[in-house]
Amino acid sequence: MGGKHRVVVLGAGYAGLAAATRLAKQVHPDMVSVDLVNARDHFVQRPRLHQVSTGQVVSHPSLAEVIRGTRIDLTVGWVHGIDLAGRRVEITTRDGETSLYYDTLVYALGSATDTRAVPGIDAHAHTLDPAEAPRIAERLGGMATGTVAVCGGGLTGIETAAEVAERYPDTTVQLITRGEPGDWLSPRARAYLGKAFGRLGIRVRSHSEITEVDDGAVRLSRGADVPFDLCLWAGGFRVPALAANAGLAVDERGRALVDPYLRSVSHPDVYVVGDAAAARGEWGDAIATPWCSSSARSMNARAADPWQC
Repeated sequence: MGGKHRVVVLGAGYAGLAAATRLAKQVHPDMVSVDLVNARDHFVQRPRLHQVSTGQVVSHPSLAEVIRGTRIDLTVGWVHGIDLAGRRVEITTRDGETSLYYDTLVYALGSATDTRAVPGIDAHAHTLDPAEAPRIAERLGGMATGTVAVCGGGLTGIETAAEVAERYPDTTVQLITRGEPGDWLSPRARAYLGKAFGRLGIRVRSHSEITEVDDGAVRLSRGADVPFDLCLWAGGFRVPALAANAGLAVDERGRALVDPYLRSVSHPDVYVVGDAAAARGEWGDAIATPWCSSSARSMNARAADPWQC
């Protein structure tokens, strides 16, 4: 086939942006073109959304500035379809519908908060997602006192509970979790976390199964309900259905199955990185987070070592 080898990267989060910029540096621009597609025109620092939610200013760099000088072409729009047979991506932009053809696709569309875990999340809780974070900050700014229920004992829930308690000390923060907060941490780290929660006055409802988020109360499978003035949901994530709908092989959670080179096991011209990928091996099932340089190497007809970044 004549012409440039066309690489299209879907998603400009940490994984997708790293993939696009690294690839652009490793390939010859006369031989390979790199297109980056993202729903927003700026980079979102997702690990810092708990700070945005408490009214802190966090920079969101312009993607155009980030990729300046890299020869990456940026398309701002929502990906609504992938034609694997035709190697085409369908995109909705502000100006209408458009398509991008690819020879190699890098799928890095990430994940979003799972609001289907229990009934009532969408109606009665806020999530730590980019669109919701400023609304949470507005609600918290208008609360002199009251109870904030944080649902989820993972990193997002822990960071959110601590940030709210520290920035709004007149509120009561209750952290509700199925297990223990930070139960994957070392004993020393868990002890530190416990002391920090005690200092901040955070009340922990551990080993509590949430069955529903109602208007003004979190319902539990056992024990008293937790009343709230503001509920923040940080209880897990889900990936878009786009990969499964397109026909990529996926696991039971909808994550694309990849080999050690991060290639789709069903479509080797598609690489999947970040939360949307699942790599299976002796360790079981894990999210495939690294971006490997194997794509650039393969375009230059050189061998790639699995997982070498």
